[in-house]
Amino acid sequence: MEQYLMLGVIAIITLAFGIILKSKKVFFTQLGILLVIVLLKDSIQSFLYIPLSVLQILVTALVLIRYKKAVDRNYTLILEKTHKIPRNLTKGGDLGSQTSFFEKN
Repeated sequence: MEQYLMLGVIAIITLAFGIILKSKKVFFTQLGILLVIVLLKDSIQSFLYIPLSVLQILVTALVLIRYKKAVDRNYTLILEKTHKIPRNLTKGGDLGSQTSFFEKN
């Protein structure tokens, strides 16, 4: 039962990171995984737990990689706007804003 709790905690944290990254795809994917974990926690079989765990680990890794890229981009924007590095993201009057960190702008 503890392994399901740990999987649930990781799913909730990943869901929060998906909200921070403003990605509907990640949010709904993670919400689906979380709902499966919650709904099937008492009746979940070991054959279903392993693929669900692997899927959760892959989604979490993807979200963490994108979160790191978002932090790096934010730091680069700060350096550009304080004129510590040459303009790249803010060329031509662009503010450097991004709607989602899972879609290319």
